[in-house]
Amino acid sequence: MEVTRHAADRLAAGATSVLVIADREADLYETFACLPAGVDGLVRVHHNRKLADGSWLFDACARQPELGRETVAVPAVPGRKARTATVALRAGRVEIPRPKRNHPQQAAALPASVGLTLLEVREIEAPERAHRPARRRCTGGC
Repeated sequence: MEVTRHAADRLAAGATSVLVIADREADLYETFACLPAGVDGLVRVHHNRKLADGSWLFDACARQPELGRETVAVPAVPGRKARTATVALRAGRVEIPRPKRNHPQQAAALPASVGLTLLEVREIEAPERAHRPARRRCTGGC
């Protein structure tokens, strides 16, 4: 949340746009709900949230058409050779409802829901050792 406040300071200092990029630890409702106007966020998803329509976040992109494929270089790491990978891209809008909180007064200060764009990048025909959960990103402010 502190990074988001600093992003707003950058806008006030004259930046035309600011993008906050964060890993799973920032996958909090407040991260998306409290983005200042003009600040966008790109966050790696951690929670399989229930969406406002009753479906689940991790299933949301499966309903979307594939937007295309890209070939990316996967660098070598200890125990794995360098290789190329083909990834499929999907995206769609989702609406996440405000979660229930132990402090209802604090929760009531947040919007009832937040609309986000979900971007999925999933490797196609990954080698057996390379199979890992799909990397999904939610972007706020879109």
